[in-house]
Amino acid sequence: MDSEQAKLRFKEADSLFRQGHYPDALQLLAELNREYPDTRHILFPMALCYEKLERFEEALDLCDRIIEHFNYPKAEELRVRLVRAQVAAAAGQAPPSPGEAKTGQSYEPIRHGRPLPEAPPSSVKMIALIAGIVIILALLAVLPFLVGGASTSPELEEGVAQPPAAAMMATAILVLVLCIGLYLFSCYVLKLICEKAGSEPGCLVWVPVLQILPLLDAAGMSYLWILAFFLGPLGLVATVLLWIKLCEARGKPGWLGILVLIPFANLALPLYLAFSD
Repeated sequence: MDSEQAKLRFKEADSLFRQGHYPDALQLLAELNREYPDTRHILFPMALCYEKLERFEEALDLCDRIIEHFNYPKAEELRVRLVRAQVAAAAGQAPPSPGEAKTGQSYEPIRHGRPLPEAPPSSVKMIALIAGIVIILALLAVLPFLVGGASTSPELEEGVAQPPAAAMMATAILVLVLCIGLYLFSCYVLKLICEKAGSEPGCLVWVPVLQILPLLDAAGMSYLWILAFFLGPLGLVATVLLWIKLCEARGKPGWLGILVLIPFANLALPLYLAFSD
């Protein structure tokens, strides 16, 4: 099944859902899930079908997977609704109305799916965080001793005080640590943007230059666009278009992508897309 056929199936499932034929819509979505496994844009409509069919356990399972791997706010809202419906059903009451949630164009269009990433254990995350903090604190603790010890014996050359070698080395280490830290943080921001746009960035997001590929994928743009970034003015147009598409993939107004041209605002835009709901 190619992407065009998948889009037609997706629209057909959307039409069936709107007509109230939830089992048929679910069957089509399940077929799409087999072709494009574990894609958020398919899993979430499947969860909505399960909700309509009052198969709350299966819907909750899908919501938990979507929240864990994609941090999708609508899945969190659906999960709250499902829990309330379960409580109402257990009490013999009518489940609360699911509102006007629909599949299809209410959500992002179907894309080529990728398997859900394996979530690292929380203990591994904690160890990595603690190790990073310890390394940074150790470097900051050693730095004053390097600078202070070297400053007691400055070398003189033709009457001009020369910066001690140890002080220069310490400054270089500090600058290097700050640069590496800022680079890793920027990569992490891009990683969050891709994940919240429903695309798994992989290891390329940590590689200079090549990190543009997962961004193009998250924006739903062809990899051929990477050529435009090296063609002067056309690269500026490609950059603006990329961020417009990323804003739309995150469910934000597309015009926000123009902020990438404005100083300081172009620093705030990635942070907004990465950390906002």
